[in-house]
Amino acid sequence: MEAIPDVESVSAYLQELFNTPQGGSGACPDFGMPPVEIIRWSKEEFKQAFSIFKNCIDRYEPRLYALKSGDYDPNGKLVGMKAKLVIRKTESKVGVPVSVQIAVGEIGKIKVLVECL
Repeated sequence: MEAIPDVESVSAYLQELFNTPQGGSGACPDFGMPPVEIIRWSKEEFKQAFSIFKNCIDRYEPRLYALKSGDYDPNGKLVGMKAKLVIRKTESKVGVPVSVQIAVGEIGKIKVLVECL
């Protein structure tokens, strides 16, 4: 499969968004993430984390849409999502199916990986 340039761009942008504390951008005071520091997630905390990440993506990353929750790992600190990615070259909103993996580190550092399905 041919590499899609938007995938790397979306990954980098989401990583910047999720590692910017809310209020940390002078140009846009509500840009960024509220604190997410969970050592071991319960199913309810996972749903809450998914909701926080989804709201940020919905608000700041228009290339991703149709976000759905992925698998729940009670031992991990990983929020998995399925989404559709609209590629700049396409005129329709068909989109390319992608997987969005968001890993929360011990000190709140967040790593994002977006891959085509």
